[in-house]
Amino acid sequence: MMHHPGKARARLVASLVAMAFLTVACGPSPEAVEKASFTLEETDVAVSLFSTACLETLPSFDRFEQVMAAQGLTLTANEDGKKLYKTEGAKPILALHGTEGPAIACGVGFLGPDDFAAVGQKFLTKAERQTGGAAKERFPSSYFQFAVQLRNGSVMSHEASRKGIRIHHIFFISTPVPRSEVASYIYN
Repeated sequence: MMHHPGKARARLVASLVAMAFLTVACGPSPEAVEKASFTLEETDVAVSLFSTACLETLPSFDRFEQVMAAQGLTLTANEDGKKLYKTEGAKPILALHGTEGPAIACGVGFLGPDDFAAVGQKFLTKAERQTGGAAKERFPSSYFQFAVQLRNGSVMSHEASRKGIRIHHIFFISTPVPRSEVASYIYN
């Protein structure tokens, strides 16, 4: 069956986001949410995992599973070309990898602070350092906190949202793609 590349990328990101949200669930009590949420300073742990799992396995994320095993993460979901790993401990971080049609993406998700801009800047700074410098281009989006094409051609996005008392952060990065394909990761 022939897949439309833009729709495949949109489905990939949407399904990885859904997997992350379903898995980063914790008890509904404010105490449980607070216990599972990272402070702004603690998000450096998630930035480090994003760097190791996604940035260091570019351009194709072909070593993602080996990195997850080396980091001791547990595979919690594996369906239709999408894999979700989870760290142990009171403050879980999810590491996600998936393919759909021609689209390949890697990401991390966690509960964190409501300072979306500061959290996003930590991840973007790390990605820019590891992919050749300042992002080539920013793309406006009402869905993502930011969406950029990095120097290496990868598309990176930050989704942050409040779900009840939980604040979810999910960062994705794609394999390098031409400028003509960037919009399909952001707008479809």
